[in-house]
Amino acid sequence: MVFVDKVREYHKGRTEAELEEDISKAIDYCIENNYLSEFFTSRRSEVLEVTKVDYTFERRMKLNYEEGREDGLREGETSGKLKGKAETIRELIKNEKWSAEKAMKSVGIPESEYDTYLKML
Repeated sequence: MVFVDKVREYHKGRTEAELEEDISKAIDYCIENNYLSEFFTSRRSEVLEVTKVDYTFERRMKLNYEEGREDGLREGETSGKLKGKAETIRELIKNEKWSAEKAMKSVGIPESEYDTYLKML
């Protein structure tokens, strides 16, 4: 765990281009402080490559998650606005006895979107 913690510590706030340098510093730290120093010395290049691939994959997964979450929030917001406007249109039709067209116009729905809202009523 010391190695992984050191990679994270050294790489925090740095670019992906600096990852190899940060991994190398973590390997040096482990060797100098006798954390599996023989292993890190004999397998340095292998550890460096595997860690780079793993760290890059982990980072990409996190970015994909964050992007997906943001997309989901935007879609939810859009859907909520759409449903809210449809509910307002329904209320105007019911309470004010307005036509669907008049209600949609008063809510500010563009004519090109009338069909979408009519399907929701």
